[in-house]
Amino acid sequence: MVSKGGIGEDEKLPWVATTTSADNRPWTGDVEVGAAYQDVGLPAPSVIRPVKIATIEASSAEKLGHVTAPIMSKVTDEIRKHMGLWASRLPSPQFLRL
Repeated sequence: MVSKGGIGEDEKLPWVATTTSADNRPWTGDVEVGAAYQDVGLPAPSVIRPVKIATIEASSAEKLGHVTAPIMSKVTDEIRKHMGLWASRLPSPQFLRL
């Protein structure tokens, strides 16, 4: 989750960045989770894809874990590049299973 929390009516709509298998073809801006994937709650080596943000129903997601601060810093840097956000950092996202 890359939003501060749920947004919208009743705060039930978080923004999430896609997390996908590290085996997939890389996209520009992908952030590697690296060898720590199990420590952060992911089932396999993964990358976070900041260019692929979605709004989801919170009730349809399952929390898997938390990303580390250094990884989140890289994710927010990528988001800032595309959205022009330079002032403050976004909160640490949670991994969700849809």
